[in-house]
Amino acid sequence: MPRRSDDEEKWQMMREKIIGLGEKSIRKSYYPELRQKIIELEKANRELALEVIERQRGEEEIKRNYEIQTIINSLLKLSLQDISLAELFSITIDSILSLRWLSHQGKAFIFLVEDAPEVLVLKAGTGLPEQLPDHCATVPFGQCLCGLAASTGEIQFADHDDERHTLRYENMQPHGHYAVPILLDNRTIGLICIFLPAGHKRDASEEEFLVSIAHTLAGIIQRKLMAQEKSRLAEELRQAAKMEAIGTLAGGIAHDFNNILTAIFGFTELARMDLPQPEKVEKNLNAIYRCTLRAKELVKQILTFSRRSAQQKEPLQLSLLIKECLKLLRSTIPATIEIRQDIRSTARSLADPTQIHQIIMNLCTNAYHAMRQSGGVLTLALEDVEMSAEDAGLSGISPGPYIRLSVSDTGTGMGKETLSKIFEPYFTTKEIGEGTGLGLALVHGIVQGHNGHIMVASEPGKGTVFHVFLPRLHRASAASATLLEDTEAERGHEHILIVDDEQNIIRIAREILEDSGYQVSAHRTGAGALEQFQQQPEKFDLLITDMAMPGMSGVDLARQVMELKPSMPVILCSGHSDMVNRDQALAMGIRAYVAKPYFMSEMLRTIRTVLNRRNHT
Repeated sequence: MPRRSDDEEKWQMMREKIIGLGEKSIRKSYYPELRQKIIELEKANRELALEVIERQRGEEEIKRNYEIQTIINSLLKLSLQDISLAELFSITIDSILSLRWLSHQGKAFIFLVEDAPEVLVLKAGTGLPEQLPDHCATVPFGQCLCGLAASTGEIQFADHDDERHTLRYENMQPHGHYAVPILLDNRTIGLICIFLPAGHKRDASEEEFLVSIAHTLAGIIQRKLMAQEKSRLAEELRQAAKMEAIGTLAGGIAHDFNNILTAIFGFTELARMDLPQPEKVEKNLNAIYRCTLRAKELVKQILTFSRRSAQQKEPLQLSLLIKECLKLLRSTIPATIEIRQDIRSTARSLADPTQIHQIIMNLCTNAYHAMRQSGGVLTLALEDVEMSAEDAGLSGISPGPYIRLSVSDTGTGMGKETLSKIFEPYFTTKEIGEGTGLGLALVHGIVQGHNGHIMVASEPGKGTVFHVFLPRLHRASAASATLLEDTEAERGHEHILIVDDEQNIIRIAREILEDSGYQVSAHRTGAGALEQFQQQPEKFDLLITDMAMPGMSGVDLARQVMELKPSMPVILCSGHSDMVNRDQALAMGIRAYVAKPYFMSEMLRTIRTVLNRRNHT
């Protein structure tokens, strides 16, 4: 009998042959179909991979567009805020450099075409090499890569610092650039420059993004410049209207001032004649003192009316301001016109004193012009009123508490056609050469700026009345005004350095200060005073300097003195200066600000206050 193991081997061999024949048969029958299936699956896989890649690209594009739109929207919102162009440019650069998909070296800057045409002025930058701001502070059109972009109005691209980079600096590192002009009406008004890694390939999507930012900035710059121009023209309008009113009042102002000077001359002559009689001399000197006070107040009113200054609102008691204006009006309006007042309100409004002064003077000079031929009555009235919702609906004013200022005249009046135009700039009923027509346009603008309302009623032959409504503040206790005390100031012994280019002021100050126990060194120039101070700074305890002087101003002198001796107190005096006001002077470390004209008794008290404060610190 055969062995069992031999049978198993035969059966195993036979099974393998049978299986092999089956597989071979299957392959012959199904291989083409299976191969086709495999091919179709591979194709589907490739298409799926491409679809995934396209979807990823689409998602990246959506994300990129979202980031771009977010940046543009944020810039547009910022442009509506009170922010300078330089600040806006810095934020723009930071936003651009925050994008990961944009190739850059973390360095960028923005130019703006400003005062000089066809010259780029560097306004903002981030990550710039130390030497670059000096080399590229200004770039003429056509020079270097940025100047070429500005002159051609087209993007300039460089993958390295090639021959177009004419503005070079020491240790300049390899880099490329996108120089993108900011265009307005096909005119270059600025430029964006991005530093690129050396060898970077030009990318259309990057350029498209930078162009969109440049286009956005062009619109913002245009609006900012238009707003600045509007503000400048409005200021010129206000100034022209003030000068028109000053011209109307000039004759009366000169008349009043000449009366004051005549009285001063007369009392001075009387004092000299009465020298043997001290009581008469004292009486005449007191009269001179009162005349100078009148002159001081008149100058103050003129400067308040004509001052070119920014709007500064404060709680203002209108009744006091009206009384000041009436003093000026009485000296300028002829006696044929009677001035009446009906002041029933002592309330306050949040207002700019200078601008309210302009409202009153403009309305009153208009009333004067309407009555100058035949005379009449000019009336100023002030009262508190409550505007109800019903009243407000009829007059177009918001309901609430108001102060109503009324200026009326008994002059020629106006018809409906004239009334419809009176607040238009340059409209005037005056003869050529007598007025510009700016006054009422100015008044209307000021009232609107104070959230107020103005109404006018007039009929031919029956006169005119203007009603100005200003929001009324809640009642508050007013600080009581105090007069200058006529008491003798405390004496001193300190050494005072005094500087003024007016010889008489130096002479008077020296005599009075020395009579009060002080040591005095006096100079008529800032340079002379500084030279003496530099030699012995420890010798002096106080500097008193005029503001406006030839050569070196009082502010410059004060700065240099305080740098040499930080503990040195300074008193700054000013007759009238647009350079530095009281708040600015105190902010820079000056201890006291004294407006001219001043009385030496007032100055002595200020000196003692400043020195005592220094001695106790």
